[in-house]
Amino acid sequence: MKTIKTIAALAALAMVSCTKTDEVSNASQIEIGFGAQMAKPTKAAIDNGIYPTTEKFGVFAYALTNNKKWASDKASAATLMNNVEISYQSNVWKATTGKYYWPNDPKSSVTFIAYSPKNFTGEEKPIPASYSIANSDGLTFTDFQTDAETDLMYADEMKDKLGPYQGGMNVTFKHALTNIFFSAETDQPYPGITYTIKSIKLKDVFTKGTFKALPTPTWALASSTDDFEPYSGSGVVVTSTNTGKIGADLMMMPQDASAATIEVVYTISGTNVATETVTSVLELTGHRWEINQRIEYVILIEMSEIIYNPKVTIYINV
Repeated sequence: MKTIKTIAALAALAMVSCTKTDEVSNASQIEIGFGAQMAKPTKAAIDNGIYPTTEKFGVFAYALTNNKKWASDKASAATLMNNVEISYQSNVWKATTGKYYWPNDPKSSVTFIAYSPKNFTGEEKPIPASYSIANSDGLTFTDFQTDAETDLMYADEMKDKLGPYQGGMNVTFKHALTNIFFSAETDQPYPGITYTIKSIKLKDVFTKGTFKALPTPTWALASSTDDFEPYSGSGVVVTSTNTGKIGADLMMMPQDASAATIEVVYTISGTNVATETVTSVLELTGHRWEINQRIEYVILIEMSEIIYNPKVTIYINV
């Protein structure tokens, strides 16, 4: 008798961020510019950790005078930039429209809050981002719904930056979502047998929630769930050597994934084996997806050899 078992192995890697500075104009009044970079990519749009120049991000900025500090005096801060779109122009990251300048008074400072992207890729749908100095939530994304492709990111508050500042303002982005991807392998070589994955589905995952950055980045999830299919095609042949990533990355809402499942459809063919199509459902009980985390699910295919337990029946003549 044959039995076929599919299990999932989990590998998690925290994603790290770093910064890059771009120079801006050396004028008597210094225009505010930015620099942005990430160290660990989570999707194709982020290449080698460098923030893509085709992307746009949003910025809130608040000014204080007379040596006031953000921690104690933010209630009196003046709004300098209110959810302003920043894009890459002439080798500088700056406001897409209009110009914004550093204060000339050395006793004045500016605090920045940033997020990315400003719009959903290809949809031009604004991210529901807001910031209020009247509460302690920091940057918020209200009723954000993941499309599995958008790499939503935020930056910690960049406090009390003194002007004029003759260099691009460093922006360190962190990933607000969890990056999920899949690969596959067999537990050992099976000569003459071919395993081919036809589809992978991630089912019953939470897709909507509200994010707040302070005091600790957290998501409050809504009850809506959905299914995602990172791969469906002619097939990926699986051997004892790992396949590498199968299909697309999924940018998922951080959550307790215990109620979610992975559905894998694959075929078996070859010599000394029945040709069949198998659907395996893998439960994710006890799995948690965290903010700024990259998780690989390794689909491991095993086969049980048919073995026998012979018995001899002794005939008794009556």
